[in-house]
Amino acid sequence: MTITAWLLQPMLEDLFAVNAANAYEPELLASEPELTENDDGSVTAEFTLREGLKWSDGEDLTADDVKFTHDTIMETDGEDEEGNPVYVLSYSSRSSGYDTVTDFTVTSDTEFTVTWSA
Repeated sequence: MTITAWLLQPMLEDLFAVNAANAYEPELLASEPELTENDDGSVTAEFTLREGLKWSDGEDLTADDVKFTHDTIMETDGEDEEGNPVYVLSYSSRSSGYDTVTDFTVTSDTEFTVTWSA
């Protein structure tokens, strides 16, 4: 994790937070996702954002914004002005498993599904 990311992390909310018991719990999500095991062995999760989420400019935070963030993180072709890759998660072992996402679909302003391969 870069120093900038380390400094910003406590000020930003994520889809999930880690509580005092070191367990994940919904933060920007309304509840735990609904998981479906598909016939091909893949798993699909249905996520719903909390109602009333806003950006600092007052605009609604939507499922399209979450997909944009996901797509930006997964982008591996770009570089910033210093020549660093534009994706964030590749800098650590936390990136393991992100390449198993086979589908990310926005189904409404507050709902989206993610499918992981078997």
